[in-house]
Amino acid sequence: MRVRVVDSAALPVLTIGYLLDEIFVDTSGRLIIAPQTAAVVVPLKTYHVFAQSNLAASKNHLSILNNHATAVVKILSVVIGNAAIAAVTGLNTAFRLRSISAHSGGIGVTIEPYDNTNPAVPAGISAITGATTATLINDYGFATLSSEETVTQDDPKILFSAERNPTGQPLTCRTGEGFVVQQGALAVAAGTVWVDIVLTIE
Repeated sequence: MRVRVVDSAALPVLTIGYLLDEIFVDTSGRLIIAPQTAAVVVPLKTYHVFAQSNLAASKNHLSILNNHATAVVKILSVVIGNAAIAAVTGLNTAFRLRSISAHSGGIGVTIEPYDNTNPAVPAGISAITGATTATLINDYGFATLSSEETVTQDDPKILFSAERNPTGQPLTCRTGEGFVVQQGALAVAAGTVWVDIVLTIE
């Protein structure tokens, strides 16, 4: 039997009734148990945060920040889409996924579990839509989206996906780290987008 661990400090205790061929943790953070005749995937506790936001130049549409002393947030995907439900004369609008070290103002958004039995989100991990202040650092993804409600487009747009990352590594937020989906500086007369961030908390 081979054992490989990638991006994980330890494996949980396992009770298995058949011979194992391999145990490893893949780069998306899932525990993979691979016996000689079958494979079982044990997913990590997963959460997501969703916001619908009106377009505006340089707006911070959705941000997440980890200010917990020990918890680690790992972002698996960030998706943005056109949410227009009425006639809009739209423009091609740029969006960036940027790392941050602080955010404030705006409206708080609840981080929801994929399973209601997941542990509660630790205090200090927060999400905000329309943050008025965000301390920006680096760029990690970009996309262009039209705000025209009738436009033919590849929607939604993926700003980040750990599965599409060549190494499979998620975006990691340790204490004092986070990310924001920010609109470019182009002024847009009207329009609405939705943003969805999928994450794990360890």
